[in-house]
Parts: sequence; structure tokens; C-alpha cells
Amino acid sequence: MVRSLPPVAAFPLCLMLAACGDVAAWPEVDLPPPDDGAAFPALVPLEPVLAAAAALPQAPPTADMSARQSALEARAAALRAPVIPPDARDRLGGGDGGPDFP
Repeated sequence: MVRSLPPVAAFPLCLMLAACGDVAAWPEVDLPPPDDGAAFPALVPLEPVLAAAAALPQAPPTADMSARQSALEARAAALRAPVIPPDARDRLGGGDGGPDFP
């Protein structure tokens, strides 16, 4: 059975919905026309960029980072756990012709 909103609660909702219709239109944006004859930007070789990134000093792992890693690994393990408890899975998967849960 579907319950409907009483008229007292539905009226403010209708007013809010009607007020949304008076929202100003999106502003017009003046974009220049595309220049089909424009040259492509010059490409930069990747090797110097990677070499510069590898030359940057790296901080050694700290205790704070290790604690964060442990917390993230614990969350990942919790996400890998079954969503439906085994007793409910057995109850849901049996005898009704429905799908079997892995």
C-alpha cells in the first residue's frame, strides 16, 4: 500500500517545484570560432620529464604513513568480506528457485 503525502505537506513541495521554473537561464558564453588552420602545440619529449621526476628527493616512510597503510589495508579487507552473512545466504539461496549466491 502506497502512502501519499497529506495536502498540507504536498503544497509547500509544489511551491518549491514551481519556484524552480523561474531560475535564470544559463549565461551566454562568447567563444571564439574554432580555427581549423591552427598549428598543434609542440610535443615535449617524455624522457627529460621522467628523469626530472626521478631526481626529486623522496621522503622515507614514517610511522604515520605505516599506520595509514595498515588502516587502508584493514578497510580493503573489510570490503572484500562477504556482504551477506553466511546464515542469511543459506536461508536466501535455498528452495525458492531464486539465484544461488556465491
